[in-house]
Amino acid sequence: MGDDLLPDSANTQTQTQNSQIDWSQHNTPAYIPTIWGRLYSSKVSITGKHCWKSAQYPEYLDLIQSEFTLGRALTCTFAMRKEIIKESIISNVSKHHFTITRDMSEPLCPSIITDLSYNGTFVNGELIGKGKCRVLDDKDEISITHPIVKIFIFKDLLKNEQDQVPKEISKKYYISRTLGQGACGLVKLIYDKVTCSKYAMKIIKKSRLTNGHINHLNDPEKIMNEINIMKAVRHPCIISTEEVFDSREAVYIVLELMQGGELFDRITKQGHLSEQFTKFLFRQMVLAVKYLHSQGITHRDLKPENVLLESQDDDTLVKITDFGLSKFVGEDSFMKTMCGTPLYLAPEVLRANGQRSYGPEVDVWSLGVIFFVW
Repeated sequence: MGDDLLPDSANTQTQTQNSQIDWSQHNTPAYIPTIWGRLYSSKVSITGKHCWKSAQYPEYLDLIQSEFTLGRALTCTFAMRKEIIKESIISNVSKHHFTITRDMSEPLCPSIITDLSYNGTFVNGELIGKGKCRVLDDKDEISITHPIVKIFIFKDLLKNEQDQVPKEISKKYYISRTLGQGACGLVKLIYDKVTCSKYAMKIIKKSRLTNGHINHLNDPEKIMNEINIMKAVRHPCIISTEEVFDSREAVYIVLELMQGGELFDRITKQGHLSEQFTKFLFRQMVLAVKYLHSQGITHRDLKPENVLLESQDDDTLVKITDFGLSKFVGEDSFMKTMCGTPLYLAPEVLRANGQRSYGPEVDVWSLGVIFFVW
């Protein structure tokens, strides 16, 4: 496929195919493959000289398939041959040196380069490491066998808009699709550019005055309260916080990614959960709430939407999330605020009306309601 990707060969092939098509037999538009990336031959390499042999190297290679492979093996998408690259370099190239992949079924996913070599694949002069991967950014430079052997510059033709977040975030993470959206903000799927690990990033816009009133859901004080609680807790059944970025406009919370979605969606989809499955999930939730209460924390908004599943399996791990309404409660302090989701509120919260106090037991009521709706 290497020669087929050369500009001259590609043009010739396209013209030949077009000449053989009987357009009268086609009532639907012809399929046009998506070119998601392009590898431009680097002009600078090996003390300022080309690593390609004169007039033999490709100007660029279009990336169309979900996987592009480079190496000495003839089965590679682009096979490195002595006719196009200097022998001093090709002798150190592995049969399968690196791959570049992109999941075309996943909207806004990144391009990922994986090092398969013994002598090294480098991005912008940094070694990836055999068996490891990293996210390719637009204009990244790829080298093989040594940082100075620069062969390609990557062009992302499906580049996602990354400048909507602070540079300190876009420098470290690739921002992908939206996972969910609510009154307080939205949740994005993100990738660590060095490890390719997936995370969820919760973006909470700081409140602005609207008609003279502050949106209490996005009150900076409440946002910081949620962050402080999430940083303080460590439990297998409570969502973990990786790091937090604070800007003038919003707070960005990087969380572990739960691939199984919300418990609410599982209940809605299946309609009825088995007794064994229900007991397994509910026990985890009880242990999480018990831990929170031992730390002096009351959640105050337990509901199926705030319970996440690690996977779609029946033996999945459960994690409680969304501590926007949670509160630290000491021995000498009480809760009086009427807050939470009405369907899951304990009677004492409804009766409090900002006047009477209530305790962490309100979470137990909410757990009971969740158990009932299963």
